[in-house]
Order: sequence, then structure tokens, then C-alpha cells
Amino acid sequence: MMTQEYINESNKLIHDFMYPFKDKRLKTYFLPFPIYVHHDSEKIMGYGIVEAEDVKITHGPIEMLIYHQSWDWLMPAIIKMASIPLYRNGFREQFDEMYMEANPVVAFATDITMDCPLSMEILWKECVQFIKWYNVNKTK
Repeated sequence: MMTQEYINESNKLIHDFMYPFKDKRLKTYFLPFPIYVHHDSEKIMGYGIVEAEDVKITHGPIEMLIYHQSWDWLMPAIIKMASIPLYRNGFREQFDEMYMEANPVVAFATDITMDCPLSMEILWKECVQFIKWYNVNKTK
């Protein structure tokens, strides 16, 4: 079972891979897909003005990163990962077989029969595993 700490750190790893130019002074993370929250401004502002509106949230704490739960968030990271030559010519070479469960390159192929379910969790873990490897090996 994955702990919330593991999920947060793994999502942060993916986020830093996707958006490497984060301002380190910020305590929040850019959300690639903004979240809209309906609120009553009277409760938030405290001015006695009754007004309700949707607020667009574009930054949030690490717990708001949902690469492990949303295909919209995860797929751009998988596409970026699969497009890096080191993915095919380095990371994947460490495995004996050309095809391994959760290989995103195979997921995009149209002429290969899939022999395993490609769940979001499997692809998310593949992405995390690759980014850890990539961060160590990209300058070699």
C-alpha cells in the first residue's frame, strides 16, 4: 500500500520533471489543470457582502498534485518520458525483454497486442521509476 508521503514525493518528482523552472521561494505548486472552487465571499472576505462566485485555483500545496489519479495530469508526463531518447536507449535497456509491463512506448503502438493491463498506477510508477533513473543518468 502506498503511503500519502510516498504519493506526495512521487508526484513532486513528476511535477519537477514537467516544470523544472519552479521558483524555489514559492511554497505552492503550479496546477497544470486549474481547479474551480465555488465559494461564498461573505465567508471568505468577512465583509458582510453576500456574493457567490467560482474561484480559479492555479497553485496549491503538494497534496493537490494528482498525477496518480488523473489521466489528464499523467499522460503529458508519459509522453515527455517516452519521447526522451534515454528512455528507450538507456532506462529500458536494463531489462532483459524488449517489452515489459507498463512500457508506455508499447501503449502507443498500434501493431502490438497488449498482454497486461496498463492501469494508471502501473504507468504512474513507471514514470516515477524512470524520472529517478533519469535524474541520475541524464548527464552521463
